[in-house]
Amino acid sequence: MGFKFRRQHPICNFIADFYCHEVGLAIELDGEIHNDKEAQDFDAGRSAELQNLGIKVLRFKNEEVLKNVVEVLEEVGKHLIPGPSPQGEGSLNEKDTII
Repeated sequence: MGFKFRRQHPICNFIADFYCHEVGLAIELDGEIHNDKEAQDFDAGRSAELQNLGIKVLRFKNEEVLKNVVEVLEEVGKHLIPGPSPQGEGSLNEKDTII
């Protein structure tokens, strides 16, 4: 679809697993550590803070990505609506992924 995602991209006090500046979308991949109540509370607070910055957050469990990658990509695709061209996007580097 041509959207550029940055891996391990800093946003304020957080590092997004994947971030697309063009549409303001962060994708978080959660391993088993995220199953514990304390981690879930932290993740919810983190997502709320990012949403307050106008960033949409999608969360997927690692198992979902490994077992259902097509469905995960379809869900991500639903949120890839191009907006005005962002400034400062520049060229691709080793931390960029195209979806």
